[in-house]
Amino acid sequence: MKITGRYRILVLMFTIAMVIFTATRTILLFESLSELDVTLFLLIKIYAVGFLFDFATCSYMLIPIILLMIFMPEKLYNSRLSRGSKQVVFFLFLYFMLFYAFAESVLARDLRGPHHLFFALIFLLILTIILFIPVSRYITRTFPALTSFKQRLCVGILLLFFPLISFFTIDLSLTQISPSNYANELTGNGFYNLGSAIIKGDIGLRGSRWGGNFPLVMANLNQEGYEL
Repeated sequence: MKITGRYRILVLMFTIAMVIFTATRTILLFESLSELDVTLFLLIKIYAVGFLFDFATCSYMLIPIILLMIFMPEKLYNSRLSRGSKQVVFFLFLYFMLFYAFAESVLARDLRGPHHLFFALIFLLILTIILFIPVSRYITRTFPALTSFKQRLCVGILLLFFPLISFFTIDLSLTQISPSNYANELTGNGFYNLGSAIIKGDIGLRGSRWGGNFPLVMANLNQEGYEL
């Protein structure tokens, strides 16, 4: 089924998230090399299963966006206010995803004092601005998006099947690909692990590199006087 104009924005968000998730997994993999007996087959399993968790996470994250794409009237969607708000949302989304990748890395654990944190946040802001320039141009080209409600509904229902299928087919047991806990942790996704811990009561997250650092970083920010 053809992806209509307004859903191109959703595809862009999905692509950005998947690229950052994969890059973060790769960073964590390099950090864990001394703890892993790396083989080609193990790498294939890490990235293949990791793709499933990343895909499931993105499908959950984009549910409200899909609903918005379905029900937002055409006139409102193509309005100047809507175009500007989408630019702002994308900028914040990109910054948050980069911050999350940073928080998962060893660099975040090496922060010493609020001045280091300040420079790290400034660096992420500059990086976000640089990456946002081509993203902003792409968003601009998606307007005007002229589609009927029936078209939007058909595509939206199809896309909503992905989180539904993910909910019933993907769980943390799939991360058990190796006797090595480090390899198993690399297959997961931090957002998925956190959500699963809250919704399903899975506590396998504790001590995990995926999602384990993010809450610790947030707690450290609060201790430094940053109320987040």
